[in-house]
Amino acid sequence: MRYEGFPKGVRSIPVPSPVFGPLLEQINDLDELKCTLRLIWLIQQKGGGNRYVTASEIKSDRILSNSLGESNVMETVQTTVARGTFIYFMSKPDRTQIFTLNSEYGRRLAETSDSIVVEDDAEPWHSETSLPTVYALYEQNIGVITPIIADKIREAEDLYPDKWIQEAISESVTNNKRSWSYISTVLETWKTRGKTDGKPTRNTGKTRYR
Repeated sequence: MRYEGFPKGVRSIPVPSPVFGPLLEQINDLDELKCTLRLIWLIQQKGGGNRYVTASEIKSDRILSNSLGESNVMETVQTTVARGTFIYFMSKPDRTQIFTLNSEYGRRLAETSDSIVVEDDAEPWHSETSLPTVYALYEQNIGVITPIIADKIREAEDLYPDKWIQEAISESVTNNKRSWSYISTVLETWKTRGKTDGKPTRNTGKTRYR
């Protein structure tokens, strides 16, 4: 299948340059390469002092489940740890399994594992053969499709036309408000005030988007 190309306004993320140099030379397994790039992407979605992913979050990731196979995900993750690309440790308060990039930040984080408390309620993702357009658009422009986000999108599909949801995602990108709460507010506003010719009605300033 030919990729359709990168859409306008698509996000870019920083990737350590050795990934495209010496590390790329060492990796000879496609699954490991996929896993390495995806874990970097997942970690980059985090902000502040939470630049890590848990085992539950990894298992709930659609891309990893579909591209590697659900039963092969954690085995491949362990391969990246064995190579030294990522660090694995457990938070001492709740014994949560944590993975982070083997960087100066990641090594410091591992040293403070006794103080890390993780709110981890991610559920495993059940693989699907394909991702509908709205879901793909969300993942390309907003963030990870977790089971919770998938449920919210399904609920929106029962309330609004797919075209509205797609356009609300595009509006969130245009206004740099990349979150489901913003998208949901846009949809609610269009439903309340009306939508003409596929375009939102004029904003009077009375509604504040989250």
